[in-house]
Amino acid sequence: AGLLPPLRGPASAVVELQYIRRHVMRMPSLPLDVARMIVSTNSEPYRLLWGRSESAVTGTLKDWDVRARLSEILVPALVTGGRYDEVTPAQVEALAAGLPTSERVIFEDSSHCAMWEEPDRFLSVVGDFLDRHDAR
Repeated sequence: AGLLPPLRGPASAVVELQYIRRHVMRMPSLPLDVARMIVSTNSEPYRLLWGRSESAVTGTLKDWDVRARLSEILVPALVTGGRYDEVTPAQVEALAAGLPTSERVIFEDSSHCAMWEEPDRFLSVVGDFLDRHDAR
């Protein structure tokens, strides 16, 4: 984080779009329901917390770090990520390693939005996890 300052002007839009296409959603086009959700979402809370750029955190979460407290989470946790995700597989592994009762799944054909990029596998993974832990 913080390797490059946030870009300004037309170049920022081009870079941001390429970043999103590579690491957030690797789909040729958005499903209609996803496009509607994005258009109708209030982005102000996201901007306040994360910042204006997807690729560089500048918001109030910039210095937030809870890794030292992950061991306090004692419920089963499913940690997922995509092979091309902006949250890298190494970061997913580190998060899962900090949670005492976690399971980790990497979606090999996805970036950040496996629920839309690999919906059948995603629903199967989440459903299996919930089935195994529902009785608790």
